[in-house]
Amino acid sequence: MLGITGGAINAVQTTLYALAAHIYPTSVRATGVGAASTIGRFGSITSSFLGVIGGSSMFFVFTAIAMACTTLALLFIRRHVASPHSRPRV
Repeated sequence: MLGITGGAINAVQTTLYALAAHIYPTSVRATGVGAASTIGRFGSITSSFLGVIGGSSMFFVFTAIAMACTTLALLFIRRHVASPHSRPRV
């Protein structure tokens, strides 16, 4: 379970910068990516405190909650890369 969790967390972390650069308009891209990474850093600091409060038995519960929140956030992204099968609008 730790291997799966670590792989999922690593996959999310490595793609967040590319995703953030893609969804923000060019005029605010640096600010958007900086804000996104700040929220991520805040989450990593908060998670250490939650781990102390909940103990080791709550690790997977907190991880599942974080992954669920990430999945929901990704579902609400409006700017995305078009499918290669989609036709351009005329």
